[in-house]
Amino acid sequence: MNNTEFVTEQNKDVYLFSTEVENLMINEFFTSANGDYVKVYLLGLMSARHGIVEDRNKTANVLGITPDEIDAAWDYWESVGVIRRDYMPDDDSYRVVFLSQISRFYGNKKSRGSGNESEEQDSRLVNLDLKHLYDTYESVSGRSIPSSDARKIADTIGTFGVSPEVYAYAIKYSSDNGHSDIRYINKVAINWHKEGCNTEADVKALLDKDAKRRYLYGRIFKEIGFNRQWTSGDCEMMDRWFDNFGYNIEEVLEAVKLTAGKREPSLRYVDAVLENKYRKVGGIEPNYQTHNQNNDQGARYAGGKTMKTEKSGNANSDGSVNVSKRVLEEYYKYLREKAIHDQKEKQQKLETEMPIMQKFASIEADIKEKLLTGLGSIGKEKRTELLQRQRELIEQKKEFLAVNGYPEDYLEVKYKCPICKDHGITDDGMRCSCVKERADEAYRWNKDRQIK
Repeated sequence: MNNTEFVTEQNKDVYLFSTEVENLMINEFFTSANGDYVKVYLLGLMSARHGIVEDRNKTANVLGITPDEIDAAWDYWESVGVIRRDYMPDDDSYRVVFLSQISRFYGNKKSRGSGNESEEQDSRLVNLDLKHLYDTYESVSGRSIPSSDARKIADTIGTFGVSPEVYAYAIKYSSDNGHSDIRYINKVAINWHKEGCNTEADVKALLDKDAKRRYLYGRIFKEIGFNRQWTSGDCEMMDRWFDNFGYNIEEVLEAVKLTAGKREPSLRYVDAVLENKYRKVGGIEPNYQTHNQNNDQGARYAGGKTMKTEKSGNANSDGSVNVSKRVLEEYYKYLREKAIHDQKEKQQKLETEMPIMQKFASIEADIKEKLLTGLGSIGKEKRTELLQRQRELIEQKKEFLAVNGYPEDYLEVKYKCPICKDHGITDDGMRCSCVKERADEAYRWNKDRQIK
């Protein structure tokens, strides 16, 4: 068999070729990036197209900058998610991998092998779900979607697992309520996803339940005489009456009427009345009894029993738990220290895997130090500048985490109770709703440490 191989002569001079740059890069990133960073990116992209390994010192001389400034440029491009660096094991050398923004926003391009670049671009929209979401956003907002917003939509779908159907409804729902900001839409979609919504029907059922629940909140607040809006803590307490205790609105309103004539009617008093009623018919076993009893509510908690303050805590014959204030405070401190320790471990792990996180941490620490040490001495303009830089850095870090498959809040301290941050007391000085559960845990925790 006679085979014929066809080749073309290869020109070795890279300067006789052209380097293609995605329009998304130009429109979204080049317009706002440092000029030297753009030069570093373009020279690196040209080298990547032809397999050139650059000497950073020579490149620095060509561009009229230092090797450290080249590293800083790649730090920036990596932080916004347009390149990835693979570090060599034996030295500080690294390989720069250029990431396609088109693939990131719209899915991978189809390969037709036609050699026609325009046809390849036309066929890039293989991810029809994302394309539909972009079209939906443009339809309700009345403007073309910026590439940065397109990236945030794609990241939300990929990172958090929000279904495209739920996200599409979040766009329409937010728009109907006067919101077209992608961050707002993302929060709506993610919250629905966390509530278990995977379809538009799931969302509508959730919204219907919320509407009915808001109606119930309104009736309770009107009956008790409150003119203020309910807080998340109020909602959590009232939800417990319906969801955990199984009361209907008439039964709740009967308990509310018991506050009539009191100088300062409160939901906590109603909560105590309803919980006592629930316990009398064999509802809940453990109960927290170490709160302040200098009011009617405290004296009537847990069937009217008064608190027994034990040295370490004990379980009563009826299943309720007595735990001292000291033990409870020690347990809360243990939870806070554990949450901070876990956050530091995650931070160290990321810094080991992704050295750029060390730079983020170093810059953040430097800004905080300048804000603290310069308190009262730095001018208002400088302080505003530092605070703005701090906010920008936080956003860059969130975007970098999302690009690498982590939630935006991955490096935040995860307290067991986000309301009181494991202190047992809310910002308004009230006892947190988590205290009862923590008291039961504190009893077991104290018992275990005594054994050890």
